[in-house]
Amino acid sequence: MLRPRRAARPSSSRRATRAPDPVPSAGVTREVAVRAMREVVDQLGLEWGALEPYGHDKVKVPLEAIPRGGASGKLVVVTAITPTPAGEGKTTTSIGLTDGLAAIGKRAVVA
Repeated sequence: MLRPRRAARPSSSRRATRAPDPVPSAGVTREVAVRAMREVVDQLGLEWGALEPYGHDKVKVPLEAIPRGGASGKLVVVTAITPTPAGEGKTTTSIGLTDGLAAIGKRAVVA
């Protein structure tokens, strides 16, 4: 008489993978070269005098300071409801998208 086969046990290589530990924000901050705000403003084609500086690393851009009349830009809104196990969130996605667009020659800004 034939006996039914038992299901094979999963091999050790098929175990669930664990997400890597996220890099602390302080560690990422130390690895990145900070650019001067004036350099960023010049690259975006904005006039420094029309902006409101907030310390050395932030500026407020009034709507009137943004040039009009050129080609329309595109807007990507990044939202989330629940966090992922790896800790990737809206900020990580936004920065990755901006870096990717810049890498292919597009002008991209994350705010």
